[in-house]
Amino acid sequence: QAGQLVNEKEVRFDFTHFNPMTADELVKVEMLVNQFIMQAQPVVMQEMPIEEAKKMGAMMLFGEKYG
Repeated sequence: QAGQLVNEKEVRFDFTHFNPMTADELVKVEMLVNQFIMQAQPVVMQEMPIEEAKKMGAMMLFGEKYG
């Protein structure tokens, strides 16, 4: 994962890939994402202390190395 944005209006997931994605792969990813969007899952954004977030099941990967 290279980055992300999640809020009440939009979601963005940035990632790196070992090769450029093919047109077919892009279509498959877009279809999967659009299927999830059509489920209209509720999104709630909250700011809280880290310890409280951990108690709610938050996962943090700070300092992780990718690739």
